[in-house]
Amino acid sequence: MTDVEVNKNIRKVADLAKNLNIDRHHSTFSSINVTSELKKLCKASFYYQEIYDYIAANNQYNLMLTDNSFFQFSESRNSNNEQELRYAYYPNPYQFIEFREHVQAVQELLDQGEISSSEYEQLLNECNFTHHIPVIRYDYSPSQYDASFHPASHFHIGFNSENRWPVSKVLTPYLFFIKILSMYYSDIWIENFTNSSEQTLNDIYSEAKSNSYAVPSNYLSNEDKKRFLIT
Repeated sequence: MTDVEVNKNIRKVADLAKNLNIDRHHSTFSSINVTSELKKLCKASFYYQEIYDYIAANNQYNLMLTDNSFFQFSESRNSNNEQELRYAYYPNPYQFIEFREHVQAVQELLDQGEISSSEYEQLLNECNFTHHIPVIRYDYSPSQYDASFHPASHFHIGFNSENRWPVSKVLTPYLFFIKILSMYYSDIWIENFTNSSEQTLNDIYSEAKSNSYAVPSNYLSNEDKKRFLIT
């Protein structure tokens, strides 16, 4: 995949987000250079809000959704002139704060006898809580490949640096974006599933998957295949 293809995919992400009416702000339509400060912060900080605030303050994102979550897409070259990729999804941590404050306020109303138990349940159900969504990152890094311990293509779920889920494909930004939408935005996915009279979101998903790339055989050995692989 060339850098031109990466940027073309980022523009496709922007177009789909716009069509689904879930885009709030586009920072750039091309690969971003993630700062060394952010990478250090991701490894060292105990507070996710600190990382999120840094991304927001320094425009270290390609796309912000209407729920204030961020997507980053980054492409670079290693010392052997091989492509390396880093895509990341950062959910909005402040939804949890709002949820907690909402629960506390509703609980006080119940304790004071101002609402019934059924009204209490209804008010809680009406609150949109998404803090259970983790940070998701995808890396394709030939320079760090180790057949026994470090897959070239992998997902990170959460912040544990050793938490690598190996993938047999080299993902495009567009496929990564659709994957996150399908997993963590089920209401939007269901509402817009029939994207047109001829195409569903699963059709778009399938097309994006077919446009991804197989990991080169020198970076996907038999040793890799002994473990569980996302294909």
